[in-house]
Formats: sequence, C-alpha cells, structure tokens
Amino acid sequence: MPKVKRVKKVAAIDHETLGTQHGSAEASSLALAKEHAPKVKQLIDDFRQVCVSAVPVGGGDAQGMEAYMRNQFKFFGLKAPLRKQLQLLFVRKHTDELQDHALLLALCTALWNESKREFQYFSVDLLRRYRQELLGGGTSTEFWAVMGCVERLICTKSWWDTVDGLAYPVAGYMVEHCPALGVPLMQQWIGHDNMWLRRAAILHQVCLKKKTDEARLFGFCLARAEEREFFICKAIGWALRDYSKWNPLAVKGFVEKNRKSLSALSIKEALRKIS
Repeated sequence: MPKVKRVKKVAAIDHETLGTQHGSAEASSLALAKEHAPKVKQLIDDFRQVCVSAVPVGGGDAQGMEAYMRNQFKFFGLKAPLRKQLQLLFVRKHTDELQDHALLLALCTALWNESKREFQYFSVDLLRRYRQELLGGGTSTEFWAVMGCVERLICTKSWWDTVDGLAYPVAGYMVEHCPALGVPLMQQWIGHDNMWLRRAAILHQVCLKKKTDEARLFGFCLARAEEREFFICKAIGWALRDYSKWNPLAVKGFVEKNRKSLSALSIKEALRKIS
C-alpha cells in the first residue's frame, strides 16, 4: 500500500476573534444594504422584467426545474444558457454601477430574497464573476465583506445548486488568496452546526489541482468521515476524487487507511477515477 502522509488534526480556532470579525462585517453589510436599497431595487426590477419577457409561452421548463429541486423553489423556467445570456446583457448594461463593490454585495444579498430561483443563480454568478475585484487588495475588510455575504447565502435557501456554486468558486478563491484569514474560517465551518457550511468547507479546494493543501483536505475529510449525512458523504467523495486526478496514490492511501471510518458512498466516489 502506498505510504500515506500523516493527517494533521484540525487546528484550534480563536472563536472570539472570528466572532468579532463576523459581527463587524455583518453590521457594515446591513448599513450598506440600507444605503443602497433604492438602487438595488431598481436593478432587481430591471432583471425581473428581462426574465419575465424571456419566459417561453407555457412557462418554459419551470415545472421540470421545480420537480428536480424537490419543489423547494419556484422558477421562471429559463434554461441555463438563456439565463446566462440575459445575465451577461444585464451586466454589460450596468457595468459602471456594478463597479461599486458595496452596491454589488448589497445586490447579491437582495437577489437572495427574491422568490424565483434564477435570482439566486444570478447572485452566485455575480460573485463568481467579480470575485477578484471584490477581494481587491486582500485586506481584512475586503475579505470579510465578501465572506460575510457568502456565509449568509450558504445558510439561506440552502441546497446543493447554490451552495456548491459558492463553495469553491467563491469561498475557495478567497481562502486561496487570503489564507491567513480564510483557513481559520474554513476550520470553523468544518465543525459548524450548519451542514451546508461543513459541505462548503470540504469542497473549498476543489479545482485547485496541484495547489491543493493535501493535509487540510485529508484533515477535513477525516473530521467528518463518520458523519452519514448524504451531502457530507458525497462532498468527501467528490473532494477526494477531484484531488485523485493529481495525486491518485495519496488519495488511495488515505482511503485505505481510513476505510473503517469513511462511508461506502465516500469511498466509492473517491476511488471512481483511480484504476
């Protein structure tokens, strides 16, 4: 069996410091949301009208989309290619306004309050599109403004379709570029009461390829290995399978060493690409 690196335990977290940073970011976010509320409402009304006008006669694919999401959310019924085309047109029309980062974050938050799921997809896509600009110089203020927003969205109207879109494309990007702030936050998420934050912590390094922090990945998977929640087991398998593309021997060794703790689903998913 291949030699396996010793997996580090998840480090202790300074909850008091993280709590203070979260609280400060939350207060600032609420103040900015109130300040930008009129403009945000105008932008959302504009996007809503675009979506309504684009819905095919008969409601498009709304029923099928709602059924696929177990009827938890309402949809306009816009297929992804059309929705993304509409989003692009909107972004081009409002390019100047979206350069205001406070307004952009307020818009992303407000989109989450809308009833149709396409609004949440647009919010996720905006955060992904502007993640580099939002992080800016990587200051503590910039980091917490984005991650405070991301954490709230992950915990609200939660399902895999939006959580996964925020986990590694947005949260993972922030952690990669601000590890001093991001890694302690991920250590908090992996032990959080909210299952979706735990899932996001497991997935935040997906697509980092050879830049993946192996010790953190294996440590997080091991921390939740005995959990039998489907979305956690699936996330562990996905994260390990993604890393197996770059280091299959390490993943195989980790699975073999921890086979008694890992779920059958996690093992199956982790080894899927390993011959």
